[in-house]
Amino acid sequence: MKKSNVYFFNEPFHISIRPYKESVVKYQSDTARILHEAIEIKCFYEGKSTLLIESDKIEVSAGDIVVVNPYEFHQTLDDGGENRGKYHLFMVELDFFSGLKNVDMDLRHFVCENRTSFKNYYKQNGVMFNILSKVVKEHEISDESTRLAIFGLMAEFFAQLLRCGRNEEREPTDDSAHYQSIIAPAIEMIRERYAESISLEELAEVCSISKFHFCRIFKKVTEMSVIQYVNSYRLKIANTMIINTNKQISEIASLCGYDDVSYFCRIYKKHFGCTPKKAKLDNSNVKP
Repeated sequence: MKKSNVYFFNEPFHISIRPYKESVVKYQSDTARILHEAIEIKCFYEGKSTLLIESDKIEVSAGDIVVVNPYEFHQTLDDGGENRGKYHLFMVELDFFSGLKNVDMDLRHFVCENRTSFKNYYKQNGVMFNILSKVVKEHEISDESTRLAIFGLMAEFFAQLLRCGRNEEREPTDDSAHYQSIIAPAIEMIRERYAESISLEELAEVCSISKFHFCRIFKKVTEMSVIQYVNSYRLKIANTMIINTNKQISEIASLCGYDDVSYFCRIYKKHFGCTPKKAKLDNSNVKP
């Protein structure tokens, strides 16, 4: 059974598949609720767990599916103890369908521009559960047809999500939806222009707020400074290139906005725990 992230192809696949995970309640020092841009899908196949999404407490058991929309605060409240919840995790980036022509499913437009979201809880939905189970099987096969198969299955899954209806709009709170919507244009700009040098003034301006308020809200929502967030995103892109392409480390560094290769290698090692060279060697069995 595979338990790590998987990218099989030359170009980023915009989905991370992590099967056979277990619910875990973090220690008190780590209990800050999580949020991120990707759509997080948990498909529970065994046990029970209690989750919190924004202000909604959700009791889940085997056969249930939970969908966390971009920038929704969430955490595990109860891992189920001896009957610990076990699930397959899918992190679907908003650009997942961007490479497909003639497909009327733009997740970024759906979420960011239309400001809509999917329902969070799908109790005992056999159709959706079977689709995600097939995705896990494709993940384990990992051959030349895997990408196409996963695209098709995830398209079917999102079609089912849409048929189940959209989330009722939550009242914005001081620390969640309201602040998330304020900085969303800046997040979008960073992800589109991550290789460029973007000033705080530009980011604040696109959000229509002062630089002071932008920095304060950005840190509150992401729990990172702008510089930390940009570096984290650049390193994520760089890591995908290192694993999936034959590009030289120096070229990857430049493409991700780092003119100094030595500096890039240092922060890469600090972030991932190994050098870019070692990461490339460790993944040399991945087909170019």
